[in-house]
Amino acid sequence: MTAISASDVWALGRQGDEETLPDADLSHWNGRNWVPVSLPGAGKSVSLRTLSASSPTNVWVVGSVGGKQIWWHWNGEHWSTHRDAMTSEFEGSGTTATPYAVGTDNAWWFAPFDNIPSPPSPDVRLFNGRSWRKITTPGWITSMSASSNRDVWAVGDIGNEVPPKRPFLARWNGTAWTNQPLPKIAKGLEIMVRTTRDVWLLGEDLSGKQSLDHWDGRKWNRVALPDHWAMDELTDDGAGGLWLATRDRQLRYLYHYESGKWTAMQFPIRRKTRTIVYRLAHIPGTSSVWAATSVGHTEKASSHAELLKCVN
Repeated sequence: MTAISASDVWALGRQGDEETLPDADLSHWNGRNWVPVSLPGAGKSVSLRTLSASSPTNVWVVGSVGGKQIWWHWNGEHWSTHRDAMTSEFEGSGTTATPYAVGTDNAWWFAPFDNIPSPPSPDVRLFNGRSWRKITTPGWITSMSASSNRDVWAVGDIGNEVPPKRPFLARWNGTAWTNQPLPKIAKGLEIMVRTTRDVWLLGEDLSGKQSLDHWDGRKWNRVALPDHWAMDELTDDGAGGLWLATRDRQLRYLYHYESGKWTAMQFPIRRKTRTIVYRLAHIPGTSSVWAATSVGHTEKASSHAELLKCVN
C-alpha cells in the first residue's frame, strides 16, 4: 500500500491461502471507494508483487506474467509496460526487484542481497522519465528513501559473502552516490528521509539488537526503542514524529514517536484472532497513517483483511 493523498491510495491485496502466495489484485482508493484496476497484458496468469508511488503521475507496479518480470507505469492517464527494467542476470533468478518512485517521473529498482539466490554484482537501475540506465552503487541496497530526485538515500550491504561484510549508507545528489557516515550498526534495515538534516535509520546494532538512529545534519543520535523483539514499517507521521509497527509473539502493536516519547497503540483484542500489520502508509497532507492488516482466526485456517486508520 502506498498513499499520494487522502483521495489517491494504491494497494495490492490477496485472496485465498496466504501460504500459497496467490495472485494479488491492484486497487485504487479515490476518496470514496476502492476501485479494481486492470493492467494491460496482465491476464489471469499475472502475479503482482509490489508497488511504489510518489505522485499522481508516477505509480509503479511490479509483477510477472509467464515467469517473465514486468513493470507497469501509470502516468496519470494510462498504463505502459517496461519489460526492459529487469536485466538478464536477474530475469531467471526468481527475484522480485523493489521499485522506489521519486518525484513526478523518476523511479529506481534494486534487489536486496538476501533476495538473490546466486548473486552477481549489485545492479541498480534508474528511470529518468524516458529510459532506464544502470547506476553503480557502493553495495547491495536494502532500503531507499528520498526527499527529491537529488536527495536519495540508500542503506545496504557491501560484499557477496554470507553474511555480507559490512553496511553502507550513501546519498544520491542527482549525479552520483557519495558515502555517508553511519551510526554504530551491523546492518541497516529501513531508512526514512525528510530532509538532508532529518534522516531516520532502523537497523541492528553491534550486539544484534534492533536500533533506531536519527541524523540531524551533523551527527547520529541513538533513540531508545520500546522493548519488543521485532520492529518494522518505519513511517512518517506528517508532524515531525514517526510510526513503527512491532510484532509481539501473540499480538501486534503500533508505536508512535513524538517529542522524545513513545506511545503504544494496541489493536482491538478479539477472542481467537491475531492481527498482523503488512504495510503502514502515511497520508500526505494529514497527520494520519493507514495500516493494512490481516486478521487471522486461531482455530480455523481463515483470515480477512482490514484497513485501519490511526491519527496522532
